[in-house]
Amino acid sequence: MAWWKFWFAGPINHHELARKEYNSKRYQKAEPHLQILLRKDPNDEWAKDVLSRLYMNTNQHDKAIPLLRNLAESGPDKVIYLHRLSRSLLAVNRIPESISILKTMICDSEIDDEGWELLQRCLKKEYDKEQIDTFWKELALENVSSPHIDIEIIRIDLQASELTAAAQRIQRVTMVADDIQLSDKLKLKLVNILLDEGAPNISNQIISSIPEETPDYTK
Repeated sequence: MAWWKFWFAGPINHHELARKEYNSKRYQKAEPHLQILLRKDPNDEWAKDVLSRLYMNTNQHDKAIPLLRNLAESGPDKVIYLHRLSRSLLAVNRIPESISILKTMICDSEIDDEGWELLQRCLKKEYDKEQIDTFWKELALENVSSPHIDIEIIRIDLQASELTAAAQRIQRVTMVADDIQLSDKLKLKLVNILLDEGAPNISNQIISSIPEETPDYTK
């Protein structure tokens, strides 16, 4: 009776089983199904995507990296995979590679807020203060506009007592120029820099426009 039940069960649906096990966080059970799918079709992007996330979730970043490199070569989700690739490279201490990818994404206007935060973590882990400042100065010379870069240059100018340059840049990023929209989160970061560098009057003007529900507002 059991034999007939097996006979009519049909072929194993590895795609559905992989999805079910992965969504239930039973990663050890999901992985064999994903491997089978990729042996059948090495270009199965769905299987590569899920397997790469499985490896990231189980701290097997060395295994995730080649899959993410492949996924990031082209396609509509290239930017998503580049962010994940940078995160995995940081996790295995291949920080220069992560920084290089993130810098290219900045120059191509492909980086998101998570990527900027990831870059900050990479720089703090890999460089000393002078090297970090040099990185931002060189990036400011690239043909790219970002409030993240402006805020770092404001910090550098204030620390170097370049008050006129800092004031001009502060005015630029807080006046909502055509190429810059300063979010409340970035305004708060700027406020903290101004407070650290002894410019409370300017910081008070900026903070008055920030909603109190903004994360870290009270800090």
